[in-house]
Amino acid sequence: MSGAAGTGTIRQRPSLTPGAGLWGLLTKDEAYKETIRRWRELPIMARQSYAQAQVFAAGLAEQLDFRTMGNERKVIAAWLIRDINRTHEAGEKVGGNPVAKASLPRASVAAPPK
Repeated sequence: MSGAAGTGTIRQRPSLTPGAGLWGLLTKDEAYKETIRRWRELPIMARQSYAQAQVFAAGLAEQLDFRTMGNERKVIAAWLIRDINRTHEAGEKVGGNPVAKASLPRASVAAPPK
């Protein structure tokens, strides 16, 4: 683990890995994989909304250094939103969103009439 103690940084960008692009920058594919890895480390309830994705993307854009034609924060947010949509679609295919079902209040069972 690198970075200052107590900063909450999971890991600094893996910029000097064998597959890294020019000047120590991550390739876009490496940045995508690292983004999704860190996103999925969060509890599922912390990665359900687009707003949560936007906040996470803003923080991660400062930590990852990769080449892109667009704004890094917006690119990361788009990856995360796509992941949210895929997760919800997969949940619907197997009988509904398990998170949504788990968050519904349970119906109380009334005693049968005498």
